Amino acid sequence: MRALIWGDNRAAGVVSREDPRLGENQVLVAVQAAELAPTRPGAIPGTQGTGKILHDPQGLLPEGTLVAWAGVPGSCASLACVPRDRIVAVPRGIPPESAALALNPAMMAHVLLFSLRPVEAGSTVLINPADDPVGLISSQWAGALGARVIAVSPSGEASPHLDRAAVVRRAHVAPRRAAEVGGADIALHGTGKPGLDHALSSLRARGMLCVYGTPAQPIKRISPLDLAARGSLSLACPVAEDYVREPDGFRMRSQAVTQALAEGHITVPLGSVYSPEEAEGLGVEALRGLVALRF
Repeated sequence: MRALIWGDNRAAGVVSREDPRLGENQVLVAVQAAELAPTRPGAIPGTQGTGKILHDPQGLLPEGTLVAWAGVPGSCASLACVPRDRIVAVPRGIPPESAALALNPAMMAHVLLFSLRPVEAGSTVLINPADDPVGLISSQWAGALGARVIAVSPSGEASPHLDRAAVVRRAHVAPRRAAEVGGADIALHGTGKPGLDHALSSLRARGMLCVYGTPAQPIKRISPLDLAARGSLSLACPVAEDYVREPDGFRMRSQAVTQALAEGHITVPLGSVYSPEEAEGLGVEALRGLVALRF
């Protein structure tokens, strides 16, 4: 099989490898597209992708079925052995690149919107930033649910994709917008992003601050006494994998994502798409946003 590896020089290279051997409860997939992201030197990048079933030892998935997966290291290869419990069927009409890059950010968005303080019609949600994949998808999905969405987009790039949200460029504007409707029920805040104090100030009494993601640098500490003084606020720090690994967690969330994609409620902020040959020699600086490798 052909595969992309991450070299010691922090650049991608194309190699030939032996075809993978199926393990227990795995299916063999011909990869169509996968997420291209930096990884450790010598490893095949990518943890999510899409492709067609080549062989299912149990005969449950017909050959040629288009599927997507997430949480599977080494997806940037022409063949992949994918655990059966990490696969979801892809509805017709969804481009392979979108299906390949959707599950990780959109399942995180699903956790934020449905598993903490469920968002529904009439809820007020503050999302900062709306420029990254999780924030953008969360903003779109919350709007489709009928929530009032205040989306902080410092770059302004999210605005064309958020026709159901009030988009602001600066986080300090959010508390005023939230106060106009009695405060936000929940604030979704990317870890390490500016504006954490503004997110807290935007919440109504007994509101929830949800901090998600992995910070690139130390973040400000949040005192329980401060949360209490601001109106009995609560704090959540969800990690998507902790929810996905629950019984039936991946199936339920991945099917919700593909349905939302098929119905047009959410879109994937796709960046560049490369063939293996085009990706050879690419460095970290070229991999901005969601980047797909297409076979």
